[in-house]
Amino acid sequence: MSLNLFFPAKSFSKKSKLILFSFAIILFSLVFCGRANAQLTVNITSNLDSVCAGTNVTLTANPSGGTTPYTFLWDNASETTGSIIVAPGSTTTYKVIVTDSADNVDSATITITVKQSSSSSFSISACDSYLWRGTTYTTSGAKNFDTLNVAGCDSTITLNLTITAAPDAGDISGTTALCANGTTTLSTSGSGGTWSSVSTGVATVNASGVVTAVSAGTSEIRYIVTGTGGCANDTASIVVTVTALPSAGTLSGTQAICETGSTTFTSTVGGGAWTSDDTNVATINGSTGVITVVAAGSTTMNYVVTGSGGCANDTATRTVTITAAPVAGTI
Repeated sequence: MSLNLFFPAKSFSKKSKLILFSFAIILFSLVFCGRANAQLTVNITSNLDSVCAGTNVTLTANPSGGTTPYTFLWDNASETTGSIIVAPGSTTTYKVIVTDSADNVDSATITITVKQSSSSSFSISACDSYLWRGTTYTTSGAKNFDTLNVAGCDSTITLNLTITAAPDAGDISGTTALCANGTTTLSTSGSGGTWSSVSTGVATVNASGVVTAVSAGTSEIRYIVTGTGGCANDTASIVVTVTALPSAGTLSGTQAICETGSTTFTSTVGGGAWTSDDTNVATINGSTGVITVVAAGSTTMNYVVTGSGGCANDTATRTVTITAAPVAGTI
């Protein structure tokens, strides 16, 4: 390629022609010596601008203008390629320096915003088991649940769980019917609890489970094991019935009769039954108390009121003496 310059002889002065010639030489130098390229510029693009910590991000330097080939130098990564992969742990600004073959230099920066993962913990005490996020736990310890936080990054929630066994009061056994002057001992298959009576005017109970009757009636006896660690108390109960002592009362009636006579015994208390110790001397009607003489002699009449609810029978006695009728003989 040649550069032809034509200057009309009469159009320009000698000085003007010299100036035009100098300009032509400069133009030739720019065209043919590579000095006419656009200015070197560079920018950085990334496939991700905001990431969670540790996520891979591809950074690409995009130079334009200048004279190829280009060389690259990343100051954060000490890489020399046009694209690099980084995994920032926190928000980081990356810089690239680009140099073209004519030693022109340009640089660019890019900031990758890093969202952080998170963790939290809380403590719970539960009885026997605890249901958390769809899982039932029966043992103590740290329970982790992995999820995403509001930033969309990994989040670990830790439950510090303490499981306490539920208390067991067991089952109460023992005699539950007792007389007003009696006692009974209750026991339970549970342990570690305390005894109590709901109606201490009817019956009391000591620490060993011994129930002492106070008066007729019923009372609920409880065995309570105190719960801990979130567990409620456990209570076993049983009802005892206290029955009043039976009374045969006070007997009355003629005790000395002739063998030709009769008598009737009575009691101040009804509901009992009469019997004779010696029916060869006299018998007695079981319900009316009417005595029938059999022969001279002496016998004891018993009036028995049957006990109930653990009470023994009560018996009252009265003696009757039968005297033989006098005989006048033969005159």
